[in-house]
Amino acid sequence: MRQYWTFAWLAIFPGCSQAQPKHVQDVDAHSAHAAAPASSSVVAGGRGMATVTVALIIDQFAAWVARDRLAFLPANGGFARLRREGTWYQDVRLEHALTETAPGHASLYSGKVPREHGIIANELWVRGHATAILADETTRTITAEGERPEFSSSLRSMNGDLVADRFRAQVPNARVYSFSLKDRGALFGGGRHPDLCLWYDGKLGRFASSTAFTQRLPDWVVPALGRAALQARLDRVWMPVRENVGAELRPVTNDAESGESDFAVYGAAFPHQPSHSTQPFGAFRANPESDTLLLELGVLAVENTPLDAPTLLAISLSANDYIGHLFGPDSWEAKDELFRLDAALAGFFAELDRLRGPGHWRIVLSADHGVLPLPELSQREARSFHEAGTQGTRPREVTFRVMPEKLLSSAREAATKALGRGDWVAAFLDPYLYLTDEAKQLPSSKVDKLGSSLRSELEKTPCTAQVFEIAKLPEVCPPFADDSLAALVCRSAQFGKGGEFYVALKPECFFDTGYVPGFGTSHGSSGLANRAIPLLVRAPGKIEAGKVHPGAQSFDLFARTLDDVLGIH
Repeated sequence: MRQYWTFAWLAIFPGCSQAQPKHVQDVDAHSAHAAAPASSSVVAGGRGMATVTVALIIDQFAAWVARDRLAFLPANGGFARLRREGTWYQDVRLEHALTETAPGHASLYSGKVPREHGIIANELWVRGHATAILADETTRTITAEGERPEFSSSLRSMNGDLVADRFRAQVPNARVYSFSLKDRGALFGGGRHPDLCLWYDGKLGRFASSTAFTQRLPDWVVPALGRAALQARLDRVWMPVRENVGAELRPVTNDAESGESDFAVYGAAFPHQPSHSTQPFGAFRANPESDTLLLELGVLAVENTPLDAPTLLAISLSANDYIGHLFGPDSWEAKDELFRLDAALAGFFAELDRLRGPGHWRIVLSADHGVLPLPELSQREARSFHEAGTQGTRPREVTFRVMPEKLLSSAREAATKALGRGDWVAAFLDPYLYLTDEAKQLPSSKVDKLGSSLRSELEKTPCTAQVFEIAKLPEVCPPFADDSLAALVCRSAQFGKGGEFYVALKPECFFDTGYVPGFGTSHGSSGLANRAIPLLVRAPGKIEAGKVHPGAQSFDLFARTLDDVLGIH
């Protein structure tokens, strides 16, 4: 990969490479990008030049965050360019209840709901263990060093085709790349036959792929994934660039606000340095450097693609999600992440200009779900924020954290009351409650008695909206016009997959993430703070420039728009 963009990025934030004496760095990220010289090594935009289409998902990027904050980012940033040169759909709504990463990505790239495509959760309870829904024991992990013994992931659990599958089938010389920090962020964008699908394995501290997609990584990507290159990113110190953010974006909270996490000694307050964490590979995910690396991989892929090959480049950026989980969407970290992402996107777009010309790249940008504020912040300061008029569409609910262990304990007590002592409840992996094989083999009258007892007990808890028995959901779910809780849950679950009961929380509640129990925030419930996401589209000649659509749109707009931009019929 050319070193131009990497060095430009380090010049933007010099304090990322070493600790600074000041708490806040006084640098202008966007001016640095704007001043970077254009490369003369490639004459882009000529005849025969194929289009690069970028599908970019920002994990946990809520519609309310976009509406509140994009207008206050600098005019030469990436989001401002998208708003000038494209169309912004401000309220795109997921039509399923479980707002998690895997169901969200699968729904966006298929245009279907989990009931249809089968990706009903991030994890399932399989043979006594929590198992990622994409895990496939018939595959093996592929890294830059070659095949490893650990099993990997595939799309075996996915029903139906994806945008990338349709693109590959229709355009024989197409190139498809997909990159993310998570397998569940990468696989759906790349489809079943990508040229390269990569994600960050947090256990190995390495980028990896699967034998489901390749036997070895291409030579052009290997140098970028070396241990030394990744270690350099782990060693960089993250300090805020807050002085360059407009007043409306400056944090209204304290650094290390009550409720923020100190994950694995990563720190609840600035500075943050992944290599100083007791889990450096995990901490790296909650760092803007991970976004930068993924965008650099995207540039590298385009550089190594023939100019006449139509290309789909799917990138899922997860730093915003991990940062939000640990620190909350109103934290110094979350707002600094948005500012840095804005600058990184500006640099990424400049590289696409250089490699293909402004008229030969397009982008469809959205999110897989939203997020709720920290309960501590919501409970203490939400009223004053609203009275000050500074929070716009920020969720107005006072939020609450639900501990899964307590819910599981309550379920087991209810089962004992109904049936007596026995092993009746196997596990709770939110939002699904799993029965044991012994319980499922009971006579139907006892199974009904158990179900009645479980629903009665769990619905007494303050945050539970309703408990649904999967086997009793309608065979055909209501149309999208029906956004009742029952309809949303129906579209989230699939018969014979997952647990026997779906515990639906009230919109203002979320299950604790477990990263640091009792701290941080999450998503997952069916409220609009979690279901409403933005969609920004830049496609010269296809999409109007400078347009804003405030009205509600269905989530399948993402797949339909991506199909249209790619020319899929």
